[in-house]
Amino acid sequence: MANYNFILTKDFIYTSNSKVFVEHNCIENDEKQLSIGIIFLPPNPEWEGSENNKIFNELFYTLKNDFSIIKCVFQKHKIDNFNNMYKNNYKNYKNLLYVRDASVVVDFFFQKFHNIHKCFIVGYSWGCQIAMNIIMRRPELTSFILISPTLSLADCDYRGFIISNFKTNGMIVYGKNDSLSSKNYIDSYKQFLNSKKINVNIESIDTNHYYNTNNAIDDLRKVILNFINNN
Repeated sequence: MANYNFILTKDFIYTSNSKVFVEHNCIENDEKQLSIGIIFLPPNPEWEGSENNKIFNELFYTLKNDFSIIKCVFQKHKIDNFNNMYKNNYKNYKNLLYVRDASVVVDFFFQKFHNIHKCFIVGYSWGCQIAMNIIMRRPELTSFILISPTLSLADCDYRGFIISNFKTNGMIVYGKNDSLSSKNYIDSYKQFLNSKKINVNIESIDTNHYYNTNNAIDDLRKVILNFINNN
């Protein structure tokens, strides 16, 4: 691990539809930039996905000196003139806007960090769905980590997007007492990804969806570090 004490920088990235708040540890000296990158995607901005999300922040700040790292917070998308004929796809359309926002964050990350050899995209809760949509589109992202995904196969609109030359692996972490992230969903999701020759490790932690039990964040950090160090 690095011995640097990185200073965090806050920025706004403007997209065609919105703006995204980001925080990162980029420095101008390329020689001190770390070669392993992590991009954190937040929970749903319409629910718990603010810049004050405790899990997201604690994990981010404990890893900031070990990796080239960025976290983002999406602004809520307001769609006032959505065509009535597409109301059934309203949720999917909004998610697509967040996928585009996340793609802009990936562009920003690689513009800032020039020495990246491996890059992991990490999603928490709803952010897992955006993370998987992004990694299908961005070959420079080498692996994924999904923390307590709140999605079922019915939510995986990118399923047809998985192509034969998509080669990656990933990890899903969930709390044993999680009432929002069903183990049945996780098992079926893993089975689906395995059928596409995508290897997925499953790890469980003795906590709930919010990781607010004793040592839960520290346990989560250890699981993530172990996966990154071995992939």
